[in-house]
Amino acid sequence: MIEFKVDDLIFVGWTDVQITRNMNQATSTFSVKTTEHPENTANLVSGSKCEISYEGQTILTGIVDSINLAYDDKSHTLSVSGRSLTKDLVDCSVLPPFQFSNMSVGRLVTALATYYNVAVIDQSGDLSRIANFQTAASGESCFVAIERAAELKALRITDDPQGNLVLTQTGTIKSKNTIDPNVRILSADMSLDESRRYSKITIKGQSKPTDDWHGTRASTISASAYDENVIRHRELIIKASNDVSQEDAQKLAEWEIASRASNAMQLTYTLQGWTGSAGELWYENQLVSVDDPVLGIQTEYLITQVDYAFSKSGSKVKLELADPDTYIPRPVFKKITKTKLGHWYS
Repeated sequence: MIEFKVDDLIFVGWTDVQITRNMNQATSTFSVKTTEHPENTANLVSGSKCEISYEGQTILTGIVDSINLAYDDKSHTLSVSGRSLTKDLVDCSVLPPFQFSNMSVGRLVTALATYYNVAVIDQSGDLSRIANFQTAASGESCFVAIERAAELKALRITDDPQGNLVLTQTGTIKSKNTIDPNVRILSADMSLDESRRYSKITIKGQSKPTDDWHGTRASTISASAYDENVIRHRELIIKASNDVSQEDAQKLAEWEIASRASNAMQLTYTLQGWTGSAGELWYENQLVSVDDPVLGIQTEYLITQVDYAFSKSGSKVKLELADPDTYIPRPVFKKITKTKLGHWYS
């Protein structure tokens, strides 16, 4: 049974339910609809805290954004939509501006989120410190500031079913559910697109000179990587937006090859019911084992988005999957500090 709880009241009898959880978003979304007239409608107020659960398992904890009541000469409809508790971090500005020094990313994110009473779950295990971090003087949203801090440590920001903001790595948890011939697959869709892949990618740029690295070597940086699975001769030159060392340029070229190869495939499954083979709900940012003899797949994929749907035709879930290598963090390069050459600064 699908339960929609607002404060201490539980509403059932919904005829249409849509819930989306995406590992690239800080807020999950929902919409519910009924043609019945539930009791205690007066208690449905925008801004109320709510929770959606299925057979006792929480899917989303959030806030009601909007309520719509409509009727005609044949029927009436009640629709409610909203987002997870983290929505205020996305919608609202950082107040007041903050400046942090020598602080771990977990503590920094917690300090920003606490202003809007959002709890933070730090699953990153990263205890290293950020030397200096400052929010924009005015107008920067709280989430944009949090995302900037997370990117410094190649971490991901998302939410959990309880509405907490989660600071985590990509795909560190394996789903107990599987996708295989024993699962009721309603549809599967796999697309392969090589339009953004190249047989050779070259990064060109320059670096600031040091005592040991100067002259032509520093002013003409060039590094290449190759994708041997691209059967046609295709080359791409990318100009580095910042100063890079030879080593940094090589890492960036290799990342471009790997990222583009991984992004070339998109895979979607629509399954019967909301729970999987292990009787558990599906969640984003988990690895799932896929054994599909029709598509010729037998490996692990990363669940990037979960769409729960319920209507008069029954319940189903759509899973968007990706190669885990798609989310290999883009290299973050250390800036070159001041050297004996005197006038070169990071």
